[in-house]
Amino acid sequence: MTYRDICNALAAVGIESPSDDAALLIEHFCGVERAALVLCRERDFESEALACAVKKRAEHYPLQYILGRWGFYDSDLAVAEGVLIPRADTELLVEQAIKQLPHGARFADIGCGSGCISVSILRARPDTVAVAVDISPTARALTVQNAENAGVRSRLEVVNGDMREEALWGRIGELDAVISNPPYIPTDDITTLAPELAFEPTLALDGGRDGLDFYRALIQNSVSALKQGGFMLFECGVGQTADIAAIAADSGYESEIYFDIENRDRAIRILLPSPKKERDNEAGNI
Repeated sequence: MTYRDICNALAAVGIESPSDDAALLIEHFCGVERAALVLCRERDFESEALACAVKKRAEHYPLQYILGRWGFYDSDLAVAEGVLIPRADTELLVEQAIKQLPHGARFADIGCGSGCISVSILRARPDTVAVAVDISPTARALTVQNAENAGVRSRLEVVNGDMREEALWGRIGELDAVISNPPYIPTDDITTLAPELAFEPTLALDGGRDGLDFYRALIQNSVSALKQGGFMLFECGVGQTADIAAIAADSGYESEIYFDIENRDRAIRILLPSPKKERDNEAGNI
């Protein structure tokens, strides 16, 4: 099976980036770097493991699961079936958290999945500590593995919990920030997604009828764990930020929306009022 054969096989079934995927598979299973493929495009790679991987990828099984690792922000993370694959869209959330967390902050990564958010923040901000929460034992184990590999395990507590349950927040303790990439795809849209997403856990994708169920729960429940002046920072589906800001406003919170490099609204920060602002508001009401 040559590089050209693999490209053609993947292109024939609608894989979006057949040449990139072919190069990554050959590098992973045969040890031939992409730059060297220019000189051996017609070489027959006699590897049963490679042939099996190409067959799986042609069935739209995610490339990341086949490789078992994926780059995110400045880390190379372990990934595994049963856990949401880290995506570049989430890097905006990490960038904002790194900028905005106060010195010495303690934050929570809710629905941590692979730990991509908390591990990346802890690597960039050695003054911080974190709690990573997930209902999935596979996700928690993967988070521990990635934290150990990144050298941040001593600053990360990993907790079993459902973000929708009020009792969780009493167990977590006081926080400066709650950070999350929660499930946000409307239930009826799940079946219309790219075929690769059928292999990822529905629990990490399905955000309820309108995609906002987890935001409602987080905004309502996480406040009990946040310090005065703390904030929530969430990734959102494109076009959802206005509705999430309205949910926050109903509870008296202000919001700030962040856009990615393609000018899509992809993250929102929800701010709890500081003690000074509350005093000013009370004075204004007298």
